[in-house]
Amino acid sequence: MNSEHQQQQQNVPDPYAYPRRPFITKHGGNITIPVIGFPSVALANYPDPKDQVIANEAVRHAVEDLQIGYFDVAPEYGDGVAQSRLGPGKSAFILCV
Repeated sequence: MNSEHQQQQQNVPDPYAYPRRPFITKHGGNITIPVIGFPSVALANYPDPKDQVIANEAVRHAVEDLQIGYFDVAPEYGDGVAQSRLGPGKSAFILCV
């Protein structure tokens, strides 16, 4: 295995680290999601682009240390600030619910 592939494998949270619950998607699909997720609304408190480092560390901690792979985010969280911080923060990880 090459080192890049090994690095990617280390960045994948265990999807079954937490219990899961049923969820019906807006298109009527039945899926399950973890009962624990990352509340991205907290990232809305960091509107300055210089704060991206804080967001990156929060996401890293959630994925690597807490095995969280579900991130709750909406455009309304800080008028898009949470989405702006979350996107680059999670780009280093392979996340699947």
